Amino acid sequence: MRTRHKSATLAALAATAALCVGTLVAPSGVASEPTQAVVEEPDASIVLGETNEPRGLVQIEEGDGQTSPVTIGGQSARKTVGTGAHYMYVKIDDSVAFDSTYVACVRAEYYDEGKEGLSLQYDSQASAYAAAGTVMRADTKTWQTAAFNIVDGRFANRENGGADFRLSAGSGGASIHSISLTIIENDDGVTLPCAAGEAAPSTRWKVLHSENFQAQSRAVDTDESEWVRHDYDEQVDTIMDDAGDWWKNDYGPTWEPDVLKSFTTYRKEVKFGKGDWLTATLSARDWNNSGSPQNPPRISTTKLPTSEKALRIDSPDSYDGAFVTTSEKLPSEYRLEYRLKTLDFGGQRNGSIFYDGKENGYSPEDAQCKTQFPYAEGIGTPGWGNDPTNPDPCAWQSVVDGPFGYNAFHLLGIVDFEKPKPANLHFWHYRRKILMDSFAQHPDRIGSGSGGRVCNPADNTSYDYRDSTYNVIDMWFNGLPNFTPGKGGITGNSQWFSTTCTRGLPVPISPYAAAEMKPEFMPNSDYLFAVERSKTGYTMEVTGDFLHAGHMTLRFYSPFIGGATPIWHYNNTPDQYDGRFNRTLVQNGVFGQQQWADQWPAGSSYPDFPVIGDPYTDAGEGSATIDSITLMVPKGS
Repeated sequence: MRTRHKSATLAALAATAALCVGTLVAPSGVASEPTQAVVEEPDASIVLGETNEPRGLVQIEEGDGQTSPVTIGGQSARKTVGTGAHYMYVKIDDSVAFDSTYVACVRAEYYDEGKEGLSLQYDSQASAYAAAGTVMRADTKTWQTAAFNIVDGRFANRENGGADFRLSAGSGGASIHSISLTIIENDDGVTLPCAAGEAAPSTRWKVLHSENFQAQSRAVDTDESEWVRHDYDEQVDTIMDDAGDWWKNDYGPTWEPDVLKSFTTYRKEVKFGKGDWLTATLSARDWNNSGSPQNPPRISTTKLPTSEKALRIDSPDSYDGAFVTTSEKLPSEYRLEYRLKTLDFGGQRNGSIFYDGKENGYSPEDAQCKTQFPYAEGIGTPGWGNDPTNPDPCAWQSVVDGPFGYNAFHLLGIVDFEKPKPANLHFWHYRRKILMDSFAQHPDRIGSGSGGRVCNPADNTSYDYRDSTYNVIDMWFNGLPNFTPGKGGITGNSQWFSTTCTRGLPVPISPYAAAEMKPEFMPNSDYLFAVERSKTGYTMEVTGDFLHAGHMTLRFYSPFIGGATPIWHYNNTPDQYDGRFNRTLVQNGVFGQQQWADQWPAGSSYPDFPVIGDPYTDAGEGSATIDSITLMVPKGS
């Protein structure tokens, strides 16, 4: 066998990354290809059937990875069988790859039946069972090829039975005809190994709306508008909205009258910008039912130390919410961008989370404890210790410190429903399409663990979140949710994070930050955040001066379908989607069970609305200033 040139380690890709002038445009991570697609010659392969035909790959019968030979769709295959997990284990001949660092593509030819996912888990530098993405089957009864990108393979035989990777087929199993492995030579450090997807489209834009807050005649001040009592009569859904059935089924019949209605919620909306194209939306609580909220949020025009004007978002209470969105849904294709001038939603300053009399951005607790009340983790969630019938907020888990302590700000997200307004945290976890956010964990939450990962885009190496300043930028795509969480569990969409350390490939390592900001240098140094929607997918972008990396642009693209995950509710018109991911959401609550059918049916559509600010009414506190909000559409549209 010919000698292979092993790909450079991720740590050694710095020189190549520098040639990109800090800009990364990644193609998709996982794709389902027609079987006739022309690909480069693999380094190892196997054809499966009654008698396997191995060439550098060996399929292993091992414990939770049992198979049986079948003939289906005119081809031989092996189908995963048994109860519980359905895996197919594969070992790479050590002469092909063993215990080094590899950039590779694994392709699996599968029979497309059923609607479960087909995933790959591989022996990586970080874990023996790292996720390489999921292809969702569409029950077309045809042969398809799934292509899985691997950028940090180790292949040290550490999976069950000495395997190097395994296919995960779900409870319905899968029929696999062939598997191939291609190790990448002369790696450019940017292109994904499978090169199976489309690159982000290059679009020329024209300005549709823009607002820079400099004109005194267009000053904004939400304090000039009245608060309106919210009695939960305008719910987005009956699931996890503020008075949703999920909470009633899990917490019991006394939760709504005794806990939820122990306080009153008020909201307000203020339109601004030329033609009122922008909306400030706010929420606050009236704890003593006096008729107006205590310690309310505010969005207003302010003057920065640089003498520029900007829009200030003040969220002084963990129980309030305040953010900016558009007054109408975004166009079918667009680019939305703005400049973040200052940010104070937690994180370290000069090496400490204690600064300006605050703890991780939270001001001292006075009359009201700052907790998850009344929307904590589900009763079946590990670590959940609340009495859901207790109307005392201080009896619930703190968001300031402890194992649930964190602060956060939506730098720029896209959600899937009309006229978004602040609501509880778990509601938002089911409604997002994509998100860039800051996520400042408290050291108590990190505990003895890593707290996640952070990428240094200067050299494409990563380090533990616990070793960061907590002033991170997460850039992630929302995938499919857990449609059947366990008893007392909370559903939420899967989160797929993109970084230069993964070549922009969305990976389910949560959280995996793309870079660290330097808030101490703001507003003299600011950050440009942008999201683009094309005919084929979303692109997230941030430009600024990053810790360790200097000034650069981070830019990540994923197609709607065919990336590492289908992007949740991506279709903003019915013709963009064929219904293949439709499922029923099933809740097994402690006090009640309920099902919600057609969570993503054919013929559906979900508008794009942006969120910039603090949408959570049970976590998050601080202030930020933003400027130069601009909406663009393709030239010629």
